[in-house]
Order: sequence, then structure tokens, then C-alpha cells
Amino acid sequence: MKNVVTICVMLAMAFPAFAKEKADESALKIGDPAPKLQCGKFIQADAVSKFATGKVYVVEFWATWCGPCRMSIPHLNEIWQKNKDKGLVVIGQDCWERDDSAVAKFVEKMGDKMTYRVALDDKSGEKEGAMAKSWMTAAGQDGIPCAFVIGKDGRIVWIGHPMDGLAEVVDAVLSDKFDWKKEAELRAEKDKVAEKENAPEPAAPEVTLHVCDPAPALKCGKFVQGDPVTKFETNKVYVVEFWATWCGPCRESIPHLNELWKKNKDNGLVVIGQNAWEENDCDVAKFVKKMGDKMTYRVALDDKSKEEKGVMAATWMAAAGQEGIPTAFVVGRDGKIAWIGHPMMGLDSVVEAVLAGKYDAKAEEAKRVANEKLQQEKFEKLEEAMEGKKWGDALKILDELEKLLPSEEAASLGMARFQIYVEKKDGATAQKIIGELGKKKNDDQEVLNDLSWTLVTTKGLEKPDMAMAEKFAARANELAKGESPAILDTYARVIFMKGDKDKAIELEKKAISLAEDDMKEDFKDTLDSYKKGVLPKLDEDDPDAAGPEEKAKK
Repeated sequence: MKNVVTICVMLAMAFPAFAKEKADESALKIGDPAPKLQCGKFIQADAVSKFATGKVYVVEFWATWCGPCRMSIPHLNEIWQKNKDKGLVVIGQDCWERDDSAVAKFVEKMGDKMTYRVALDDKSGEKEGAMAKSWMTAAGQDGIPCAFVIGKDGRIVWIGHPMDGLAEVVDAVLSDKFDWKKEAELRAEKDKVAEKENAPEPAAPEVTLHVCDPAPALKCGKFVQGDPVTKFETNKVYVVEFWATWCGPCRESIPHLNELWKKNKDNGLVVIGQNAWEENDCDVAKFVKKMGDKMTYRVALDDKSKEEKGVMAATWMAAAGQEGIPTAFVVGRDGKIAWIGHPMMGLDSVVEAVLAGKYDAKAEEAKRVANEKLQQEKFEKLEEAMEGKKWGDALKILDELEKLLPSEEAASLGMARFQIYVEKKDGATAQKIIGELGKKKNDDQEVLNDLSWTLVTTKGLEKPDMAMAEKFAARANELAKGESPAILDTYARVIFMKGDKDKAIELEKKAISLAEDDMKEDFKDTLDSYKKGVLPKLDEDDPDAAGPEEKAKK
């Protein structure tokens, strides 16, 4: 199944992390046959609907809003890259997601840190999600990330946090050296001890650090770039940005932060790139050196001598209730926190206003809270309007949301508009929206690929603009230097639908030559269809894609 654009509101709302209510008894346990795979749409790589004998599977439950999930993704990706040729299949099963439309965008930003399969949950018949209910709830698992390892015989052999021994378990299972019975016995003993102790779940830490509060002390670890800073000076403004080398969005924001610093360093701005939650501190200096002139501001490690997760992470991030990176704190000349947020979402204007002495932190924070509440209400109304097929109401709400959201986020509402106009049978307007998105993302191969695929597969789009679809697919292929099997597969479909059967066959053959083993079979089926002169059917479980067979022009 193709990695398609999610036709919905492309924006993740900020929600606090939560855990689902634990089942009274765990009906699913180690040693049991794995439940059926009832995943929703696969937004990355080919769909998996059943377990194949002889292969080992990791089904990891996660969500975009979950900080620990984001921290574990690169680790899980390394396990997948190391073992994918040995029979390992990894499925990143999104669950308990507040906004499913945020997932595709998140995966896109993660890039090469998250290359395994990713699937949404199926909520068509179960509000919680079919996978969440039949796996997580059934196993009494109330927190994410949570990984299930399925052995070659289709039996669950391990359940746990992906950072807590998963790599060793996978190696043992692949080499037939894992004793699941012993593992089940050890788990049972641990459960008995925990039951006797009746240890309560630790409460979420109280948020004690807010905008307008005095900034905590600077207790950074070693500075790997620039002179150390140990205290705030009254004549300067500071940006303390928390980041990590494994964080895709952090890497994306670094050049932007660097430009902000270079522009304002002579006006009294100090920027500290505060590394946090790093898996290997030794990677940081190498990373900074590689970034070169794109990252020239101060960079510091965290002090883990007395705090396992780092003193700065604890006294700033955790104290402020911040669970994701990158996160920037702006400290004014009075030593108080003026702003907390994503460095790509309004940091520039805040810094300039603080430097000019024209920023009212208290008023702006009150405005932000009110705006956030209003956004939440609008998104809920948008969801109701979309579900009720009240397209006029939905478009009005989108107009209102665009005025509330920063320009960077407002642009992502385009796909919701596209879907509405498709439902209204106004294909011309729908495709005009796709065209505008393509112009803005002309250098993003993944977005262009998704837009091209959307044009030629969306149900209800009676006359897709094939010239536009070809333009986007060709540009995506050019950016990928002809080396992306997924993009080649999209390109082949577009070319076939335009009537050039021979070129489509040529492109699909190249896609097969570059594809990984688990993708080759699907691509081979596609190639066979092209050779027969028939447009391949799409996955029947994909509700947003077109699926009729169609004879090619000879």
C-alpha cells in the first residue's frame, strides 16, 4: 500500500500525555497466539494484514504526542535496519492519537530516523481503535511506547518498552534462542511482587515552571561549542533551546535558529543549544562539527552527574511540563521566562520584541492560552462538520482557523479543503488546492510524491489533472535521483494512466530492482498488471483511494 497524503486536517493539536485505563485482568499474555492485525491505513510502506510463518514481527504502539515514544523511534529504527534482511518486520502502530492527520506529517519530518512501516489504528467500528483494544487493552498495557514481539510461529514472546531490552530479544528470537516460557515465568513473578507491594503508579509531575516565572539556574554540562554560560546577565536576552541529535524536527529547526542568532547577536541575544535526552553524548560534538556554519551558536551537553535524565531537562523541560523537542525558552533581561514554544512557531517575532523592550509576556501568554482554547473548540466543530458532511460549515471553520493559527500551521489546512471540495464534487477547486500545495513544496520529494498519488487515486475525483500528477511525480523522481522505489511506483502509475504502457513497465521494473524484499512482491504484482494492460487495484482497505480496474490506452 502506498504512502498517501492523509486527507484531513494536517495539524497536531497540543494535548497532555495520558495513559489508558488498565484492564482488570490481562486476557492477552506472553505465549498466546498474537491477535489479528486490524491496522487502519498504512501511511508508510506496504500494508501487512497477517503474520507470515517464519518471520519475526515487532508491533510497537506509539503516538505523536508521546515524548518517550519520540525518544525510542530512532532506536527501533536501528533494530529494523539491522535485522530487516533477517526476516524482521516492524510495524509502528499509532494508537490513542488525538489527531490522526498529524501522523503522516510527523513521519515525514522524522525522515531516515523512522523508515519502518507505520499504520494508523482502525477506528471505524471501535472508538478506541481496533488494535489498541485487541492488543494494548487486552494485554493490560496502559502506557506507550509498548512493543509486542511475535515469534516465527505467530506467538507473542515478549511485551515491553522498546528501550528496555528489545534489541536483545529480537536478536534471540531471530536466532531461535529465546525461551518465551521462561520469560512468561519471570513476568508472572514480577507481577506477583508488584501486586503484593501494591505500588501506586507515579503521578505525573506537577508543572511548576511557567511563563513570567524567574528562569531556573543554568546548570548545563560541558559546552561543546562557544564559551560556557553559568548565569543570566541583565543586559542580555537568552534563548535556551532543548534539542537532540536523533530528533528530526530539531535538525530542521537548527539553521533557522542559527540565522536568528546571527541576526541579533550584536543586539544582546545569546543562544544556547541545550542538548537533552541524548542517547549518546559522544555524538553531539561530531554532529555540531558536521553542521558547520549552519550551527554556530553555543551548544551544551546536559549535566547527568546527579540526574539520570539531566539537570537541565529536569529543572526546565519537566518542570514546565514540556514533553517534546525542539522546545525553546526565551529569557528576558529581567531574568524571567518570556516565552516557551517550538522554535519554528513564532520565536523570531518574540525575540525581536523582547530585545526591543516591547514584549508583554503576561499579556501574550494570556492571549496564547485563550487562542489555544479557541483553536481546540474550532477543531472540534470542524470534526463535527466533516463527520456530518456539512461542507459549507466546515469551510467557514477552516477560514476561522487560518486566522487563529501561525502561518506555518495554517498552510497545512489545505488538504482538509481538498477533501471537502472532492466531497462537494468540485474537482476543479480541489485540484487547484493541490496545485498550490505543490508549488509551495516544489523541493520536497515526499510531499510531491504524495500529492501526485492523491491526484490519481482519490475516490470522487472524476477527472484527475494528469499533467499536474506527472509534473509532481517527475519532480519528486528528479529530487530522489531516481533511487526511490516508492516514488518510481507512483510515477509508473501516472505514466500508465496517461497511456504510456512501455514507460510505466520500465519505471516499475526499476522500482522492483531498488525495493526491499517485503515490497518487491507488491511491485511485481503491479508490474504484471501493467503488462496485461490493466491498472492495478488499490488496497481495498484504503477508503480514500480509487480502486477500479482500468484499461490502458494502447
